[in-house]
Amino acid sequence: MIGRKQEIQKIELLLASERSEFLAVTGRRRVGKTYLVDTLLRERYCFSLTGIQNGKTQQQLTNFAVKLAEYDGSFNAKNFTKLANGFLQLKAYLITLDKTKKQIIFIDELPWVSTARSGFIQMLAHFWNDYLSKESHFLLIICGSATSWITQKIIKRQRRFTQPNHGNYSFATFQT
Repeated sequence: MIGRKQEIQKIELLLASERSEFLAVTGRRRVGKTYLVDTLLRERYCFSLTGIQNGKTQQQLTNFAVKLAEYDGSFNAKNFTKLANGFLQLKAYLITLDKTKKQIIFIDELPWVSTARSGFIQMLAHFWNDYLSKESHFLLIICGSATSWITQKIIKRQRRFTQPNHGNYSFATFQT
């Protein structure tokens, strides 16, 4: 991968950390944010979700359920009616995973997933604060092109995400 040595080193540091880490990857469209994360980590994802552009809350909810069912074969997507249930099911699935290696949760296009009044950011914050940050084997990566949205809703919201995110890496506009 050309021109991404610094970003790769930062991700490797987070992978080697002895605690759970929260990484926000931001930058303009078409600079290789998702490509970098996918290329480095796809084989290690324990859960991955990509938001649907202009998707309504119900579409995002269905997408979340379908992705959870892909990773957790015991999950029944038909019974998935509320976002809170999804995070409970996700936690139940994550608890079963190997704690001796870093488990990677990747949420791409987060601003698309978090539709108006969906409560997704609040549930994600609770999930991080109440579970992931208290473990030592997770790397939660959020990604999106809406840099100002992620900065305002996630990075600068210390009261919402009480355990700090340890990486906020904005990508330059050169090509990958």
